[in-house]
Amino acid sequence: MPELSSTSSPEGFPPLAYAESAVPFLRVQATHMDMIANYEELLDAMIFSQQPLGCDGKLSKKYRRVLATLDSYKVLNIIWKESEFMNDALACAGLRRMYEQNQLTAHRLAADLARNGTEVAKLNSRIRTIGMAAAAYQLLDRDLVHSTKVILKGTHLLNGFMSDLSAKYILAMTRFVSLSEAILPPASSSGC
Repeated sequence: MPELSSTSSPEGFPPLAYAESAVPFLRVQATHMDMIANYEELLDAMIFSQQPLGCDGKLSKKYRRVLATLDSYKVLNIIWKESEFMNDALACAGLRRMYEQNQLTAHRLAADLARNGTEVAKLNSRIRTIGMAAAAYQLLDRDLVHSTKVILKGTHLLNGFMSDLSAKYILAMTRFVSLSEAILPPASSSGC
């Protein structure tokens, strides 16, 4: 493999053009890192500032570690989107719920997120743990239907948390308004 230096670039790209084309990707990567930091900071400020329900110190620490993962962010985001608090927002965005007819459970979510059938059990266990951690911090309600079926529902606290997080994400992304205008083709005359 050839060694890359400050003057080398991928084949077909002059050095300056490659550097200029990398700028948007570097900025997007920096914003992604900001978003992860925002999630962790907001967890600390808004969620971890309260004592979890029915947890000793060891379990509390475990649940904090669980909720601080990107997997937890993804699961909480899905539960929030599926929550009753998002009715108007989903309609305005032209989106619909994935689980309107079926109740949202850890197993159902695991089956939908797994890349193959062999991952479902492991992912189900992970989502159940995330659900227990989120319930301890009152981010969601776990409604026991029967011994093996628990419905996951977002709470007011989850709605407030995700709304605040979304506002932080929007602020982080406003750095790209001029960049987006520079790299996107001009709008068509049809208004689309």
